[in-house]
Amino acid sequence: AYSYVTTRTSEQAIVELARPQRGTGVQPDDGCSDERAGILAWQKALNLTEAGSLTEALRCFEMTVQSLPADSIMLRGSLTRDLEREALALVWPETDRWYRPSEQGLEMAQLATKVTPDDVDSWRTLATALSATRHYDQAIAAHTKAIQLYASSETYTELAVALFSRARYSESLTAIDRAIEHQSSPDNLRSRGFVLGRLGRKEEALLAFEQAIAEDPEFATTYTSLAGTLLDLGKLDQAEAAALKSTQLDPDHRTAWLIAGLVALYQGQADAATERFVAVLDSRNSAPRSSL
Repeated sequence: AYSYVTTRTSEQAIVELARPQRGTGVQPDDGCSDERAGILAWQKALNLTEAGSLTEALRCFEMTVQSLPADSIMLRGSLTRDLEREALALVWPETDRWYRPSEQGLEMAQLATKVTPDDVDSWRTLATALSATRHYDQAIAAHTKAIQLYASSETYTELAVALFSRARYSESLTAIDRAIEHQSSPDNLRSRGFVLGRLGRKEEALLAFEQAIAEDPEFATTYTSLAGTLLDLGKLDQAEAAALKSTQLDPDHRTAWLIAGLVALYQGQADAATERFVAVLDSRNSAPRSSL
């Protein structure tokens, strides 16, 4: 039945839903009226979302939630996945709405947690939607709820990022350390370096970046982060080496070229500094030094 819903053929979905009852002599309407109403509202909601009629789509999704019985576990789980997908598409669309996240997307994410309150991915989606729509403290609460449901490296990392964005660096460090306890990764180690840097613990940040490089020596951004910290510590030669290594791995890494240019400027190498600053202008991407 769900397969037919997702392909926009609700009539066939209702036929499939009624099929198990036919052999027992029960009339389809007797056994699947709630599911029938839910499926019809569900399909309409998907179509309306596709057409951009989000307010009406939300109303239909709410009707679906109300119509599907609590014991329709498979259908309710599938509805949750649909709501999560649509919510993420609305709050992080690859369109001109990128910087104007949709409040309707947030409402869909909230609805998903009502359909299946114990689903960790629903709470992760809600946290993402809350962050995108600038409800940061509520996002942190949603991340915390996700961890209560299922503690993992991913859920702790997401909480760490949310705390970092609110300048709650000590709490962010605690969360990222818990993430590393669950599963160490170059990304987590690099994030730990960022947080330590914000806490002023530069030497420890260096160690975290070096550990990340040891695990993944081909990722340019980690070398850039290392270079930035070395620059802050006044270790110019090492900072230059790390920045230039980053540009070797990614010639369009703007921040790495900027750090390399600053090192040259501080060392009185005007020509080299100019060349590197020109590379900044010519670069196609940027990787902020202070972002998890």
